[in-house]
Amino acid sequence: MSSLDREIDKWIRYPPPSAPLESLAFKLLAQVTPTFVLDCGAGNGRFSLQLAKNIQNVRVISLDMNKRMVEKIKERVKLYNLIEKIQIVLADMQYLPFKERQFDAVLNVGNLWYVPNYTRVCSEMIRVSRGILILEHINLINPKNLILWILHFLKYLIFAVLGKSTYPLYYRTPKQIFRPFVDLSFKIYNGARFRLLSERFLLYVSKYKR
Repeated sequence: MSSLDREIDKWIRYPPPSAPLESLAFKLLAQVTPTFVLDCGAGNGRFSLQLAKNIQNVRVISLDMNKRMVEKIKERVKLYNLIEKIQIVLADMQYLPFKERQFDAVLNVGNLWYVPNYTRVCSEMIRVSRGILILEHINLINPKNLILWILHFLKYLIFAVLGKSTYPLYYRTPKQIFRPFVDLSFKIYNGARFRLLSERFLLYVSKYKR
């Protein structure tokens, strides 16, 4: 098994949302009482499953670009008998195959450091959402996370030289991630929850300012 496959297997085993900010992201979304939600970069589907199981009358599009992740979501959807509530889509977050303003809310948990063009992902999420976006992300200013990122980047360089594959992790500061929304005059809630050296941060974006 390749190192990339081992990393994917590790992600597939992620448990249901339990960390404080992940739980808060779920609660915020539940308060909106959405009927149509996009889980953008769904991974193993843990958020999609929680939404479908706990929010009445919601339909979820669970999207990821990794085939093994998508297969794992399919298995879990069948296991929990949620076929009617969850639709699974294999696609790239940078090019979402949906119409404008199609979703009540768009959720993205910890995915923006995997994509080469994070500003495009943000603009795509804005395009397909009616105004509610929730992003929960790793804070790479945090010293511990920064060290882990540097180690992963060195690993990526070494593997590239050896002709092996692993996922690159792109450096994204909270300020960079906030910027596309600020530039478009979105109103950002819960920004006060972000502390400079916190391990993770939550960005809850609502409709355009009037």
